Amino acid sequence: MNELSPIERVLLYIDHSSAKDVSLAEAAEKAHLSTSYSCKLFKKETGTNFSDYIVNVRLQEAARLLEHTSLRVSEIAARL
Repeated sequence: MNELSPIERVLLYIDHSSAKDVSLAEAAEKAHLSTSYSCKLFKKETGTNFSDYIVNVRLQEAARLLEHTSLRVSEIAARL
């Protein structure tokens, strides 16, 4: 079995936490990294910074909910 890299653990944590506020410190802790190293490694491996990545994940989820549910925009905004 192949163990996940630290950034893969961060991405998995983000994917499972996109409906709530996710901080870099929390994500770094899940990957057993310091916050500053996690920030640098995240940018290096994903090509984007942590906060931009979070915004993109939430936008994609909002688009999915708009397309596949009858939720109002305000309800989706409250969720994400």
